[in-house]
Amino acid sequence: MIDFRYHVVSIVAVFLALATGLVLGASLLNTPLIKGLDSANETLIADKEELRDQLTDAQAQRDALGASVLALEPFALRDQLAGQQVVMIQLPGADDGITTGVSEAVAEAGGQVTGVVTVRDEWTAPGDQTVLDELVSRLAQPEVDFIPGDDSYGRAATLLANALVAESDPTDPGTPAESGATPPPTTVVDDEGRVTILEGLSRGGFIEADTAIARADLAVVIAPPAPSEPDEQTPISNAAWADISAALDEIGRATVLIGSAEAAGENGVIAALRADETAAANVSTVDSVDDPIGPAAAVLSLSRQLSGTNGHYGVVDAADGPVPPFAASVEG
Repeated sequence: MIDFRYHVVSIVAVFLALATGLVLGASLLNTPLIKGLDSANETLIADKEELRDQLTDAQAQRDALGASVLALEPFALRDQLAGQQVVMIQLPGADDGITTGVSEAVAEAGGQVTGVVTVRDEWTAPGDQTVLDELVSRLAQPEVDFIPGDDSYGRAATLLANALVAESDPTDPGTPAESGATPPPTTVVDDEGRVTILEGLSRGGFIEADTAIARADLAVVIAPPAPSEPDEQTPISNAAWADISAALDEIGRATVLIGSAEAAGENGVIAALRADETAAANVSTVDSVDDPIGPAAAVLSLSRQLSGTNGHYGVVDAADGPVPPFAASVEG
């Protein structure tokens, strides 16, 4: 039978073992092991400071570059859009700052912004698709040619584009017809029809627009960033926005789809249009327009389109480089 003395000896042995461990551990911590850890920590701190200095230098260089771009912008843009009328179409969630910046760049390039049309979320809301389709049917004008087989969003895009842009001014008589010849019929929606379309889509809650907006030659579509939590509706909405861009380009003289870098990333509107071979062959795109050079790049891309060259510019999967090459100005 184990007596009390045995228990005492056992307890003493345990405490002696703990004490020995503490002594040995303390002695080890005073060895080169801890000195090595201290040295490694000092190295990491130095590296962190170096990286912070590099970041500060990079930000300073970026600010200097941005200032240089802004200083040179008036010279780069001079007369690039002389005499051109430009309408701005802002998609749901798009940045107002981008719209403002590009509008100012259009003015510097000699163009005139006819107004801003805001497309609302209801345009692609699942529960409103039938309403949109029925409204488009009621608002359709004789001059509007819908593409056979187009869905609700394609038809709506065609209708909206006919109200906003045209290849030429329908009030311009153009070249006089030969004596006795019958003038060709106009294929452009007249002002009364345009008001009907814009007023109807506005009252339906699908857009916000001034019904007195002048007809434009060119269009700039401002895309929102890609959604942080995409869902099954995301590709449907992106396709609808691509339809609007493509319709504006088809009916007007040129269209560019612009947005932030996020808009050109996964699930973004710009990325979706660039992946559509047909749309990408006709509509130009510019990403990272919220950078200092962005507004100028958007204007130059419109100018390039007027010269017959389509392109995709920016820093995210942009096939044609960060900015369009400078070109001679295009007369209106």
